[in-house]
Amino acid sequence: MARAICPIVSCLAIIGLRAMKSLYFIVILLVLVGGCGLLSDADEKIIFGETRKPIDLEREYRALASEIQSFKPCYLIHPDSLRKSGFASIGNQVSYLRSRCFLAVARQTGDRDICSSVRSVSTIFLSGADMNADLCRQVAGSGGSSPSLDVELMVGLAGYTKGEVDAYLVIEQRFTSLEAASRFRREKPDVYWGEVRRHLLHSADFFERTRSFPGFASAADEAKMRSLPWSPPVQRPWVAPEQRRRSVPEVRVRAASD
Repeated sequence: MARAICPIVSCLAIIGLRAMKSLYFIVILLVLVGGCGLLSDADEKIIFGETRKPIDLEREYRALASEIQSFKPCYLIHPDSLRKSGFASIGNQVSYLRSRCFLAVARQTGDRDICSSVRSVSTIFLSGADMNADLCRQVAGSGGSSPSLDVELMVGLAGYTKGEVDAYLVIEQRFTSLEAASRFRREKPDVYWGEVRRHLLHSADFFERTRSFPGFASAADEAKMRSLPWSPPVQRPWVAPEQRRRSVPEVRVRAASD
């Protein structure tokens, strides 16, 4: 219903605002336009009061959940943090960041059980009705890419020192020595932290440490985090950094005929 009403009301608003300067008319139109969210069939509706904007750390937790393909970091996100995008299509203009986190991991893992935790939400002006449990079940297992992630920040929150990270990568045979690992960290940080992302972040030890990360998990959320098993995602093998070589393609030149 809201999908049909909103475009019509928007057009009427433009015409009416040109024809009438009445403050009363403007207020009425704004309320009608707000029906895009008010009339939606979202699970929850926020009509009065201020909404909570996600902080940067919560966005990092969503990225981390996608990287390690586990719902565990999603519980660190405040359940009321709202992601807004007023220019998105009706039905996708607002959503709970925690719900988006659950959906992203379900998309990658195919686990539909967590979809029952996905809640759609609308405000008086924005509709997020399409971001719901049904959508989660539909897209579960369809795959997806991991967003950008501050790997160094995550490692710091887990309490690792630089020396411990270097040692881990040597044990995992990603570098031949502590000196090599340290050199790559200083001179080629993108390569170094890429190795950390693909290996340390997928380790059982890091997975266990995420439970103590600062966040907004309730006692019930923490219980769910403790119950989640470690299951590292399957990754394609990467050549160790020191073994990578840039080779110039061989160019064959035909010999000139006599």
